[in-house]
Amino acid sequence: MSTYLVAYSVNNFEGYVSQNHKSRVHFTTWARAAAIEQCRYASEVGPRILSKFEDMFGIEYPLPKMDQLAVPDFSAGAMENWGLITYREAALFYAEDASSQVDKQHIANIIAHELAHQWFGNLVTMEWWNDLWLNEGFATYMATLGIEKLCCQWHAYDEDMLDNVLAVLNTDAYCHTRPIHQEVSRASQISELFDAITYRKGAVVIRMMHMFIGDVAFFKGLHCYLQKHAYANARQEDLWLALTEAAHECGSMPLDLQVQTVMNTWTLQKGIPLVQVKRQYLKNTAIVTQQRFLILHEDHAYIRPEHPLAENTCWFVPISYATQSSSNFIATEPQTWLRCTALNEPLSVQLRHLPGDDEWLILNVQVSTPYRINYDSDNWELISKALHSNEYHRINVMNRAQLLDDALALAWTGLMSYEMSLELLTYVKQEHEFMPWRAALDQINAIYRIIRHTEDFEKFQHFMYHLLSPIYCQLGGMRNDRNKLHHVSHKALITKWACRLSLKDCVERALNYYHRWFICSEPDSTNPVPINLRPVVYCTAMRHGDGEDWTFLWHRYRNSSLASEQRVILLALTCSHKKGLLERYLRIIYHEQSFIRKQDASLIFGAMVHTEVGSHVARDFFFKKFQLLRKYYNSNTRELIGLLSLIAQHSSSQEDYQQLRTFINGHQVLLQQSSTRSLLRVLEQVKVNMRWRQQRLPEFGRQLAMCNYCE
Repeated sequence: MSTYLVAYSVNNFEGYVSQNHKSRVHFTTWARAAAIEQCRYASEVGPRILSKFEDMFGIEYPLPKMDQLAVPDFSAGAMENWGLITYREAALFYAEDASSQVDKQHIANIIAHELAHQWFGNLVTMEWWNDLWLNEGFATYMATLGIEKLCCQWHAYDEDMLDNVLAVLNTDAYCHTRPIHQEVSRASQISELFDAITYRKGAVVIRMMHMFIGDVAFFKGLHCYLQKHAYANARQEDLWLALTEAAHECGSMPLDLQVQTVMNTWTLQKGIPLVQVKRQYLKNTAIVTQQRFLILHEDHAYIRPEHPLAENTCWFVPISYATQSSSNFIATEPQTWLRCTALNEPLSVQLRHLPGDDEWLILNVQVSTPYRINYDSDNWELISKALHSNEYHRINVMNRAQLLDDALALAWTGLMSYEMSLELLTYVKQEHEFMPWRAALDQINAIYRIIRHTEDFEKFQHFMYHLLSPIYCQLGGMRNDRNKLHHVSHKALITKWACRLSLKDCVERALNYYHRWFICSEPDSTNPVPINLRPVVYCTAMRHGDGEDWTFLWHRYRNSSLASEQRVILLALTCSHKKGLLERYLRIIYHEQSFIRKQDASLIFGAMVHTEVGSHVARDFFFKKFQLLRKYYNSNTRELIGLLSLIAQHSSSQEDYQQLRTFINGHQVLLQQSSTRSLLRVLEQVKVNMRWRQQRLPEFGRQLAMCNYCE
């Protein structure tokens, strides 16, 4: 056993023994006696997921027992110690009458992630930290596969993986990013690797590999890899070899191509490709090329002095596509490849036998590979026309999400006009599915953070009402869905935006729910607010309420014994528009004897930065009370830079940039114990926001006015 996987626990907890007679593994979940009943769900789902993984990998879990332990204050979300997995209480506790459906899925996913580690990380451990992604990327990917097999009605696989792809496309588009496989030469570098690149991009490229070699070859190769390296260490090259042999045996990959050749371009170099498609309509062909996608171009005045981009970047990109007359969005295997020369220079490829100039072409079936796509303007027009028609659902739902994400991201960087991207976006008035809405609102959120402080906000608000009203009504608005016909995450997302933008019906109903709770004689035992709507209701009540409303919710936090409810309340308390309350809240959180757990502090700070008044309060607190924060986090530079990064997301002026730069220069000795890259990324984030505000906001504002005029 690797030493980092050894764990002991000395406690006076109670154990909840799983009743799973089919398994030989003795499975127990442990927690404080007062909370042991909240472990019932974890004790039921854990053995079922463990059993699924045994079937998927064709290798039995090797230990006779598995213990799950709920730790009251735990900095990590969970830790996969072999046979004794430790969790934050909120990651394990579920109460049938008080936890939401989202909580239930979240808990199942975390348990699945930690159990997947029993094979990827524990049975076979990476040789060195530079291959940490072999642990975390696989655990992230296998968790979604395991949950999908356990409970397919959650749509966990498609939704989680699309969420990961979209996150990667955004986070990896900066100059200051890093490769998945990162050299590690000192201990302080290890903690920096536990980031979105390791977890999310790792999972995304594994899914890409799964899709281009096929299901049979993928699991056959994994089985051989796990068997060969069991109770030992492995490098990513060992995995490539096992998967290449399986893919060639199954005939699912060209014999002149090795998995290593493809995957090294995704794991050893940073960034993501922008695939450009130029159709030759008279010839029924298209030329496909690639280059690195950057949210700020290297020739931009902001970036040139600090970060020249000299290296060639090229990826082996599997290309799958569908057309209007052959809209096959099931076959994800590549129809051709974008390849690289021996000098890592990109080669173009020609697609042949395409339809005429009246039919759309869409690449990247089911978004199997993390790249952005820019089509020629005629093809974008054809896609937009199709999305606005009654047959928009013929385009796969994941691809509809990526089309929105790409169009808005390309417009953000100036590679597409806002006239075109907003025209495409307005089709969502007839979109019923969650994933396209999730993609669109993720991109719009970046705009919202800036535009809410400008004179264009009213136009933006009017435009968003127009977009949101149909789906808000279709999902039943703020009414409680006892029959749960609607997708819980979808309803939560739409109502959050509707109330945030002060849609009258949303705000009135949220305040009515809260008032009914406020006047209850026993509010700690009786809560009339629907469980799945509580985050929206609580936040809206704080935004529109006074000190009395805030104090009422604060007391509910103090009296609650349910981890998920406590977390919802802690985040909602940041939504207040009362500056004095928020300042007091931060003083409570960061007091040296605070009863708010340290694990929740950064979460609350991040939530406050996202709110209108809170963004200024949190920013001032960070700069004025930095010595207090430094002491609180024991000079943990990763945590401190994390807070700085949150502030940067909401900064878009020259003054903001100068303040951050001055602060970083003044604290270099402390902050550069961590990564210089992380600090440069903080500054780059502000530059990105500044550039959009200066160069793209005027056009965006004009197009909003046009859209509102044409309604």
